[in-house]
Amino acid sequence: MGEGREGYEILLDCFLKALPSEVVAGAVKRGSVVYFRVVHGKAVLMSRKIAVVGRVQGVVHGDKFTDIVLGDGNGTVTVRFWSEKKGLLEDKGLAEGSTAKVLGVLRESREGTVYVTPIAVQSVPDGYLEEFTARIREDRDFLATFIEKQRSTVDAEEAKPPIGRDFSEKR
Repeated sequence: MGEGREGYEILLDCFLKALPSEVVAGAVKRGSVVYFRVVHGKAVLMSRKIAVVGRVQGVVHGDKFTDIVLGDGNGTVTVRFWSEKKGLLEDKGLAEGSTAKVLGVLRESREGTVYVTPIAVQSVPDGYLEEFTARIREDRDFLATFIEKQRSTVDAEEAKPPIGRDFSEKR
């Protein structure tokens, strides 16, 4: 856990919930691994893995992959199904206008475009996007509160005087 300009950076090993409109270039930390970053209070939550829900706004078939574009009304994210993952897409029968939940890993193309490689895909009811949006806020509030409590405990421990004799004084 390190403190940056925006707050305490926390690397999570979980599927961090995100809306399609949040997965934009400014919310991604690039390096040898691509991380989704979200600032919430004094916490900067980061994860390679994300859970994203959106309405299918388009399906584009290519030679080596198929892209579906998920949207939430404010933006979109591409979910790329490489040939070995096309079964995930075909089994779900996702079509334009349907709602999908995707658990996946962030990747970056050679052109610099960020996309999600799916691990699991699920067709969900139409009202699920609104429910998912509410859960995002709850999860982030919980994590930010937990992190702030952890930081307060660490700060309090660092402020305590050392136990035992102070050998820095000259006698």
